[in-house]
Amino acid sequence: MTAAYPAAGVKARLQPGFGVSPQAMRFAFALLVMFLATSSFYGFSFRPKPPDIPGVAGDSETRTDVVNMLGWLASYGIAGLIVLYGLARQGVELRLALLLPFAVFVLASATWAPAPWASLVFCIMLVANIVIATALAQQIHPRVLFRAFALIVTFSVAISLVLLVINPALVISTADRPGLLIDGEFAGVFSHKVHMGVNSAAAAMILIFDRSAVRNRILRVVGILVCIAGLMLSNSASAIVALVLAVVLISFAQAAPAWRTPLFSIVGAITLGISLLLPYVDIGSFAGLLGRTATLTGRTDFWEVAPSYILERPWFGYGYGGFFDRDPYSRVWDLWSRAEYFFTPNFHNSALDVTLLLGCVGLAAYVAILAGALSVFRNRTLGRTADILACILILLTASSATDFQFMRHNCLATVLMFYAFLVAGRRYPR
Repeated sequence: MTAAYPAAGVKARLQPGFGVSPQAMRFAFALLVMFLATSSFYGFSFRPKPPDIPGVAGDSETRTDVVNMLGWLASYGIAGLIVLYGLARQGVELRLALLLPFAVFVLASATWAPAPWASLVFCIMLVANIVIATALAQQIHPRVLFRAFALIVTFSVAISLVLLVINPALVISTADRPGLLIDGEFAGVFSHKVHMGVNSAAAAMILIFDRSAVRNRILRVVGILVCIAGLMLSNSASAIVALVLAVVLISFAQAAPAWRTPLFSIVGAITLGISLLLPYVDIGSFAGLLGRTATLTGRTDFWEVAPSYILERPWFGYGYGGFFDRDPYSRVWDLWSRAEYFFTPNFHNSALDVTLLLGCVGLAAYVAILAGALSVFRNRTLGRTADILACILILLTASSATDFQFMRHNCLATVLMFYAFLVAGRRYPR
């Protein structure tokens, strides 16, 4: 496997083997990571999705999904070998060095969690996501990663649409919630309807603006239509708005290059600001304009109580994975006692969840890393790819305002955030 897109002066190379070309090996690794990170085909047995288990951080069904568990372990191992080989050949690059203190802080946070050993497992997985992102940055150009992402998501959405026709129970969850043209939330073969919406929007964006993702024009158009269908049926308002914004943003930047830098800077800063401040403002009237309830499906109810928990441990939080742990001493039991029928597994806002888990110190690190990732548009050596990657980050940032996306282990948003942060500091040949 040859690092075809290294930073200037980087000469790390992994040799091909077994008659497989380096390009094929890199693409296979990209496919594996995107398949896992997008939560594609979490229900391999095609059974109706089980109910969430209170106290389980992340998607509870993944704990019994052997395929995904082994897949993540394999990706950790492959990424670890790639990173170690790169470090032996070229040393630690600057942006990776900036991430190392945060990784140490995350691991250390397990020591002050209510159940340290249980929390340590989640800490290791989050740090492993940094390792995966580093391996991707060393070996995979964003354009190659886009191709892998678009293929995985388009195929998954297409299968989801077929299943919606022949067996809706397999791809619809939470049947008591309203959907678009259907009864229930359309999650498809993904783990949640949020992933269906965000993944479909990002894949549609790639197919619209990156012709190299699918070179056949007819297939590309079909792929766009499939992804838009998945996006609309997911009924994810934030993903729909973010996709429209991204299309306008890229189109305007191409038409007026002189405005490109200030435009991306302003939109990125505003989106980041909204994702941080949304839990602290009254958005009832605005939510109505988007066809949502004033409480955003109950989110505002527990957003209001979050500050009281944050003030108990303001600087270092409860440890990564510590607040929603089912340990008897976990504060989550007090939160759940306030809602008789709603056992939320997180606070549905990345900034709030990071502050609870890692305190204000972790929040500051999170904002710095995400801001650095959003600045990837400044990397002119990426060409148009930089605009697409920046817009995908803006899309994910918008989604993080109402869901725990960034800093959630084994999640697409988390991997792409660290990946974009690293890629933003690299230089690529034209």
